[in-house]
Amino acid sequence: MSALVDHLPVHEIPDGTRASFDLFGYESADGGPCAIPVHVIAGRGSHPRLAAIAGVHGDEPDGMLALLDAERRIGPSDLRGRLILVPFAHPSAFAAGQRRSPVDGLDLNRVFPGSEIGTPTERLAHRLFREVVLQSEFVFTLHSWLAAGTLLPFVETPDRQDAIGAASFAAAKASCFTRIRLTTWPAGLLVRAANEAGVPGMEAEIGDAGASRPANQRAYLRHLQALLAHLGMRAPLPAGGPEPGIFHGQHARADHAGVLRVVVSLGATVSEGDALGSISDLRGREIGVIRAETAGLVVTRRSYASVAVGDIVATIFTEAPGPKR
Repeated sequence: MSALVDHLPVHEIPDGTRASFDLFGYESADGGPCAIPVHVIAGRGSHPRLAAIAGVHGDEPDGMLALLDAERRIGPSDLRGRLILVPFAHPSAFAAGQRRSPVDGLDLNRVFPGSEIGTPTERLAHRLFREVVLQSEFVFTLHSWLAAGTLLPFVETPDRQDAIGAASFAAAKASCFTRIRLTTWPAGLLVRAANEAGVPGMEAEIGDAGASRPANQRAYLRHLQALLAHLGMRAPLPAGGPEPGIFHGQHARADHAGVLRVVVSLGATVSEGDALGSISDLRGREIGVIRAETAGLVVTRRSYASVAVGDIVATIFTEAPGPKR
């Protein structure tokens, strides 16, 4: 049985053991605690420290299940340092099967570092950030794409020319992802807040449509093992694999609400100005066309026919130079 705690005692866990905790997030409407399950695998010594976090959005199951697998398969004797696993960062959103909080409607991945006196989601972010992120030396967040779409897997790192950017990019490259997107994240995103606090990190997207797929969970586990090796937390893995593609990404968004027909395929190469899809009203009258604003590779594609203004219809990746060393 896990202990309910306000503070995560990472440094107090004896080497060669594992421990589980329920990290208090906020008090729910019925007076009970909304707590975040956290597992700590304590190897030899207290450093390095990696936090792997999934379930920031409640409808992205592959990362959550991959971290449950990691907790069972990675033993303390395999590790140096501390591996902090958070499979379900937003328990209420997971229970509701939705992206945002069913309590206050907020997106957990837009409110970090949170607030001790804010809404329930902001308090959850505050506790997770203070107790998990700030006790870590690298943060890896495991996402899947929107339930309304499909994608080709990729990992994102900050597009910044400093030590944080270099460490994040090196880790993404060593973790055997085939596509690395250099990006500027919106305010409140977990890894951006970690970077601003001096902690390097990366956010990955594997899986989509709200579906649970064992192949995606196995892929996430392989990336996690490669990351552990890169950070010096486990034995090195055999070298190999192709060089990853390095990209910038641009979303194409709907400027009308209505019925969407996407005409471009996932993985297609498009030119600037190519039609990606069209929008009609409920009577079938065309009211808009979404076009590519840049040439590149179609990496995400909306699959829902219903669309609102601002919804992502597709994401186009264009090749980018790697960060300067």
